[in-house]
Amino acid sequence: MSTDPYGIPVRLAKLSENIVNSYVADVFNHCVQNQVFPVELQLAKVSPVFKSGAKDFTSNYRPISILSNFSKIYGKLMHKTLVIFIHTVLIT
Repeated sequence: MSTDPYGIPVRLAKLSENIVNSYVADVFNHCVQNQVFPVELQLAKVSPVFKSGAKDFTSNYRPISILSNFSKIYGKLMHKTLVIFIHTVLIT
């Protein structure tokens, strides 16, 4: 089962979506209004992934960052908000 860096299973986050939506929205709105991105959402678990070549050379690995589920949701919301802003304010 895949989990985020905090050990929260992705499936659990999806199943509890209807229960926590309003709370998560309140937290995200507070973050936007105060222009902060919580340090806890900035944390990522970094894992090396082998590319090719000799496995004993660190240069043959690339890092991947595993972000928390809430960090991904926050990023998607911010992206959507910025796209709407750009289209309504800057383009029209």
